[in-house]
Amino acid sequence: EGFDGDGDGWTSCGGDCNNSNSSVHPGANDGCNGVDDDCDGTVDENAAGDVYEPNNDANNSYVALGDNASRTLSATIHVAADSNDWYLVNAVDDFEVLIDTFHITAQMTSIPTGADYDLYLYDAAINQLDASVNGSNNPESVTKAVSPFSPGDDGGIFYVRVKRYSGHSCSDGYSLYIENGG
Repeated sequence: EGFDGDGDGWTSCGGDCNNSNSSVHPGANDGCNGVDDDCDGTVDENAAGDVYEPNNDANNSYVALGDNASRTLSATIHVAADSNDWYLVNAVDDFEVLIDTFHITAQMTSIPTGADYDLYLYDAAINQLDASVNGSNNPESVTKAVSPFSPGDDGGIFYVRVKRYSGHSCSDGYSLYIENGG
């Protein structure tokens, strides 16, 4: 028990949780590999997030989209503590004489196996406009559409939120398609 079997400078008595692997010991970087590299009882907590991090709340949301556009993002919920990903959409309601076609749509697909992520749509004041909570890793979709005869400006700041209900993957991401127009 008091020997350093892998030559990493740590013994099992000193906290080495895998004395046959020199890259596993207290203080090691715990990256995305499904192993508790730093022997703290948590797996992959130092895994690098996606390029949109930090976006764990509305104040730090990633600006995903401007007006009359669409975009597909590939992102991850990379650790259990990463329970939310927020995206900002700045949409303008173009003036249309006969029919108002303003809308915002978000669709989430390719949710990792064993994970359950939900999708929400909020206005600028963080009032929930729509939610999709299908369960398991089934696709999710939210929409805000207005009446074709809606008077005035329906545009503004909107937020799309991906919420981790269960599971996560630092290597397997989800796909989020966001569109707005009108």
